[in-house]
Amino acid sequence: MKHPKMKLTLIEAVKSLSPEAFTVGQLTDTYLNLPNCEHQTKKPARQFVYRNIQRLIESGDMKRLDNQSRWPRYKAVSQFLLKTKAASNAAKAKPIEDTKDNASMVSREKLKERLNQHKLDMLSAIGEAEEYNIICNELPSLRGDAQELYNQARDRCSKILGRVKALESLLGFNCSTDER
Repeated sequence: MKHPKMKLTLIEAVKSLSPEAFTVGQLTDTYLNLPNCEHQTKKPARQFVYRNIQRLIESGDMKRLDNQSRWPRYKAVSQFLLKTKAASNAAKAKPIEDTKDNASMVSREKLKERLNQHKLDMLSAIGEAEEYNIICNELPSLRGDAQELYNQARDRCSKILGRVKALESLLGFNCSTDER
């Protein structure tokens, strides 16, 4: 028999009333009092609860109890409670994974931004070193002044290249190809 899918809030309401028998009204009130209930008013909530009770009866996960009272009473079958416990545990574990995935994505994005900034800094340092080299070749009289600045720019470029390689390794990029 196919088991119906249910909202976790309704499953929580059924669990809170189990193992006792309950009416549609009792389950509706319990459902409406849950903080993550999707219904605002009693009528649509009651309709929702009743439709789901009918689906659960058809699937064998709930039974209607015969009694002489005015309102029919229902009771969840023990297998349903065990199945929903496993399903709710899995659902509770999923947001944690999602949070880890989101945190991982945010961290990865920050690393990519940092990598791009270092690449820009490296290009700037390379350009600076190239310009000092051109000045030294064109104006030999400035070689003494420009040589020290040229060496500093090359050192900066080397340090930044090390940072770029470290970030690319962390991000899993192949340093020889530009896959960004």
